[in-house]
Amino acid sequence: MIISSNAVGQAELLVQAAADEELDDRLLDLMVQARTDPRRMVELVVKLSERVALTIEPRADSSAALRRAHTAYSAGDRRQWVVQGERTYQRDKKRRLRAAARAKANAEQAAA
Repeated sequence: MIISSNAVGQAELLVQAAADEELDDRLLDLMVQARTDPRRMVELVVKLSERVALTIEPRADSSAALRRAHTAYSAGDRRQWVVQGERTYQRDKKRRLRAAARAKANAEQAAA
């Protein structure tokens, strides 16, 4: 889904309103918008959920979180969870490569 620039702008305004504790004042407008333009509301929810996802540090014990940390590290992100995740990612990768090399050597030795 391509998020419109209007939805992005509105999401930023809602984040600012939440930070200023003024989000309750916008509730009625959001309800009207949900009834009149549900597609825009979906765009808004998607954009807001993306913003929330970026602020939550993933648990580094899942392979998906390690891939996310590796991608973020490759993009230049050096937050603590990214650096720790990248270290774990590289350590696990090297372990997998060594195990594969041992298995190959054992298979060749058994075949000989």
